Amino acid sequence: MIFSKTITQVLSGRKTQTMRKKHPGDKLVLLTDGNVQVRDASGRPRWTEGNTYAVQRERRHKAEARLRVIALGELPDPLAAIDMAFVRAEGFDTVEAFEKTWRQLHGTKVHEPCWVITFELVPATRGQKKLARQLAKGAAKYGPFRQGSAR
Repeated sequence: MIFSKTITQVLSGRKTQTMRKKHPGDKLVLLTDGNVQVRDASGRPRWTEGNTYAVQRERRHKAEARLRVIALGELPDPLAAIDMAFVRAEGFDTVEAFEKTWRQLHGTKVHEPCWVITFELVPATRGQKKLARQLAKGAAKYGPFRQGSAR
C-alpha cells in the first residue's frame, strides 16, 4: 500500500487505519473462512482481511514495512463519519488536519464512498529494523513530518 505522505505515522504505529476511494464495481465479499475481501469490478481481490501488504512511500519503491489487514469496511461519505477516534486512527491529532489532508488528496471528490482499512504492522525483519533506523536518522533527507501532511 502506498502512504506517500503519512509513512512516518504508519511506521511509528500512530496510523492504524487508512481510507481508499471506492471504485465503480468494487464490492465487499464474505469468504468461506469468515474473512472479508474487497474485489474490483472484474472480481480480482484488492484487499483481504488477514493478508499482509507492503508499506511503500511511492509506487515501485522498496517496501519499508509490512502491514496486516485486520478489518475492512465501507463509508458512504467519509467526512460525515469523522470523530476523534477515527482521526487518531488515521494518524492525525485534529479533525481539521485530517480534513485538510483529505481535501488536498481528493479535491472536490471528498464525499465519495470509501473503503476503510484497519491494519497492524507486522513485526519487522532485521532489514526493516535497519531501514527504520536509517529513516529516523535521515529525516532531513525526506524533510520533517508536518501534522497537516497528506497520506
